[in-house]
Amino acid sequence: MDGHLFTIQFDFNLPERFDVQYTNEQGEFERPVIMHQAMYGSIERWLGILLEVSQGNLPDWLHPVPVAIASVNESNSQFVRQLAALCLARDMRVLVDISQNSVARKMKRFHKQKVPYILTVGDKEEAENRVSVKCRKDGVITYIPLAELADYLADKLERKL
Repeated sequence: MDGHLFTIQFDFNLPERFDVQYTNEQGEFERPVIMHQAMYGSIERWLGILLEVSQGNLPDWLHPVPVAIASVNESNSQFVRQLAALCLARDMRVLVDISQNSVARKMKRFHKQKVPYILTVGDKEEAENRVSVKCRKDGVITYIPLAELADYLADKLERKL
């Protein structure tokens, strides 16, 4: 791709469909050719191709919601909101699930959405002021102290790998 995401298209079908005609210099009716520019059509096609090829498994930095946080139970909801605020303060889009659903169900939902980093918070994590971070790519679970969480995630998301 040469960096341009627009196309100029010649349409021979629309004049026929809409019975568009003009009178030429000889006074005869002729069908025109419609020429139009598609500024955003190419971007949409590019995104469609990217999603089809990657099956929605987007790079971390491109994922619309790169971080998701799941609470183990309702008592952890305030701690989850605190984590979400840390992420939002660093301009990281985050999905929070503090519902009464099981952690397994929350994780399944996040995996289905191919969220790059899933944070899980239970009583143990809250008591130790740390977070369990699961990376989608390698499945590795890392325990990160709360004070280091924002820097850890920002570093991961800034890598254009």
